[in-house]
Amino acid sequence: MPKRNDEVGCQSAWGLHNAVDKAGKVLYSSAGLPVGYNLWNADGEWLINPYDADGKVNPSFDPNITRRAGYEELESWRDAIFRVGQKTDATVRFSGGNEKVTYYTSLGYLKDEGYYIGSDYDRFTIRSNVDFKPKKWLKGSLNASYAYSTMNAAGQGDNMNNGFAYVNGMPVIYPVHLYNEDGTIKQDERTGDLAFDYGMHEGSGRGFGAGINPAGSLLYDRDNSVQHHFTAAGMLEVKFYKDLKLTVNAGLM
Repeated sequence: MPKRNDEVGCQSAWGLHNAVDKAGKVLYSSAGLPVGYNLWNADGEWLINPYDADGKVNPSFDPNITRRAGYEELESWRDAIFRVGQKTDATVRFSGGNEKVTYYTSLGYLKDEGYYIGSDYDRFTIRSNVDFKPKKWLKGSLNASYAYSTMNAAGQGDNMNNGFAYVNGMPVIYPVHLYNEDGTIKQDERTGDLAFDYGMHEGSGRGFGAGINPAGSLLYDRDNSVQHHFTAAGMLEVKFYKDLKLTVNAGLM
């Protein structure tokens, strides 16, 4: 049976989803559902009341009617766009020295796979500090760090292809993929991957987000950024007399 209203956010009657978006806008005319998006083994005019201008479900329709092959379980747009994110963070540190020289070095690696499929962040860092005092009147320090990071944030812009906004408005009757008559998912002849439904069908187009499918886009779209960040700072102090010393500081980034 279809999911409850509070799970999908679409208006319905007797457990059947009307062709109405979350804003209450009717996505189909009262003539019936487009053939390509009719989930049940019944003509579209039997699903939507042809005499109701608001496109409500026909009161004579049997909600227990069987589904079309491939539509027994509705695809989840959330599962197609989001995942359980994973994060790996590792650090190695070592230090040592003596009365005249001490040192500290750390190496770090961070791999963050976001819960939005295709989004990820990788970072490698190295940091080293050295303090030295070879003479009572001479001391200094040197600190340096370097970080290299890459990030991919495809599908998270301020357009319709944003998966976060898409899943909140997409009526559940629309499938993620294209299906064959026997209920199997079609194969994209160009890529060899599963074919995604972009809602562009002559006479049976999708009433919401036609031409867009974030689940398909995130496999191929890339919004990559690469960063190199280097900083260094040094200090040298020379003491001439008890109350007279010279200190030099320098930095680079």
